[in-house]
Amino acid sequence: MCEACESVNQGVKTTTRRKKLWELDPWLHCSIIGTCLSVKELKRIIRKLKIDVPSSCPDYSLHGFFVKAAAGEGEHKQIARQLHKLLERKFQSIINKTRNIKDNDDLVVYWQSSLEAGTIPGPYWAVITSPYISSEFQDVVYGEIHMLSHLEGAANRNALAQLQTQEKRFAQMEEGLAKERAKHRRQLSERDARIQELEVCTRSLSKTSCALEEARDRLKLMVEQSRIDIQQQMIANLQTRLAESEEQAAAKEIQYKEVVEKSACLENANEELQRRVEALVRDSRAMEQALMAMQNSVCDNGDCPVAGTGEINLCGRCIVFVGGRSTQAPHFRALVEQYNGRFVHHDGGLGDGQARLEGALSKADAVIFPVDCVSHNATRDIKRYCKQTMKPFVPLPTSGLASFTRGLHDTVEMLAAEGSEVGMDYTDNNEG
Repeated sequence: MCEACESVNQGVKTTTRRKKLWELDPWLHCSIIGTCLSVKELKRIIRKLKIDVPSSCPDYSLHGFFVKAAAGEGEHKQIARQLHKLLERKFQSIINKTRNIKDNDDLVVYWQSSLEAGTIPGPYWAVITSPYISSEFQDVVYGEIHMLSHLEGAANRNALAQLQTQEKRFAQMEEGLAKERAKHRRQLSERDARIQELEVCTRSLSKTSCALEEARDRLKLMVEQSRIDIQQQMIANLQTRLAESEEQAAAKEIQYKEVVEKSACLENANEELQRRVEALVRDSRAMEQALMAMQNSVCDNGDCPVAGTGEINLCGRCIVFVGGRSTQAPHFRALVEQYNGRFVHHDGGLGDGQARLEGALSKADAVIFPVDCVSHNATRDIKRYCKQTMKPFVPLPTSGLASFTRGLHDTVEMLAAEGSEVGMDYTDNNEG
């Protein structure tokens, strides 16, 4: 921009009318179309004006077409007017709020507050078309929008990569669970088959017992009709057979009890597996919520970056994580900061030392530590300190990201409940 143009911009305003889209500098059109309008809205204008654009036209080509048409030159005049009307109608409430802003300094204050609140498209259109904006501040606003688009793209790529990794892990877990279920179904089938065999044996023994009863009746008749010694010998033989049958019956009964006990063990193992499945499902849901919180921070309007608040808000509280692996700390920090919190990490006894642990605990609003990756001394000191200071602490069954995410969710609930218990232990109903 030349000095003559700057002197004109800094001079007395010749009009208080807000600028039209085609009256703005052409280099602003790209950021306005990309930030303030979505691809769906652009396609509605194409259908309304019956513009000859192929249905297979990619989104970036469609964006470039409307950026060029926004200048309103020649045959694009009607398209530029439709774009301007759509922007005015879409952000009418925000435009009404800024009508009383008649000073560049006030525009700066309004823009900064909009950035902090995460509302970008409407305030950007209202500020950039204001007749009171200076050329210097116009360049500042454009630059901030330009950088936000780069940051938003990088965040989207990182979130997508993490989501793909979690989908692969979830598929592997489902495959493992399917194998375990098939194994237990086979064991249950074998148990049922064995029970059926024992029932057949039991029925056979019952028939034998009935036959023995009939034999006893016949023996009574034979005693009356035969010699006593022969009858006694027959009775002895029958009693021997009866004793053998009773021994067989007792052995079968023992086998039956063993099968029943094995069946009970299998049922207990099945219940334990079900608890593990439920724990894995809770961890998976916690991970999904974390990823959804990251994805919800993205505006649906094209490339517009809007910082979403999500469902969880730590309100600036400090979460101290003791133990775990040092490579996990950056991921945990990013998650806590995503929830508007502060994160402090202590290695739990490897190298940070006792003095630093006491200093970290003094800053904490809540303490989280994995029981599978922390020293016993650190665990003892954490519990004693938190009980003395009435601060909540959450022991985790494992040091993984899913376990940390679920523990962080429950930490927020504990902080929100003034009269809740000081500590919450997840290791009772989980493995670890």
